[in-house]
Amino acid sequence: MISHRALVATSGWLLPLHDRMASTLSIVLLTPAQPENLAKMSDQLSARLRKSDIAARYDDNTVAVLLPCTTLTAAENLITDVRDTGVPFYASVVSLNNDEHGLEESLQSLRTALERAYGNSTHWLVHATGAG
Repeated sequence: MISHRALVATSGWLLPLHDRMASTLSIVLLTPAQPENLAKMSDQLSARLRKSDIAARYDDNTVAVLLPCTTLTAAENLITDVRDTGVPFYASVVSLNNDEHGLEESLQSLRTALERAYGNSTHWLVHATGAG
């Protein structure tokens, strides 16, 4: 997993690249239902990520994942599969189709959306709005 700073630096070239390629980039924030399960959640996530995917610590208890060339539906399927095979977590997701919105703006939108999921095991995946 890379640092938050490295994630922002990486997005500086990744977002414009996806815009030029007319490809979708999905971004996910995940936080374990129990804070002590962050390492387990990270391990189960890393076992499913592709080499082109980028995972980073967003804050003390949250992981951000960039999924290049990944539609919203594919991102949802990946997140659901990961959750079904391991520790429970909450997630928010958004797909960007252009580089009009920066990563920090998108991550803030994801953070706000993620707060809607806390404490609700049936509504654990939420979509961010207004970021792309």
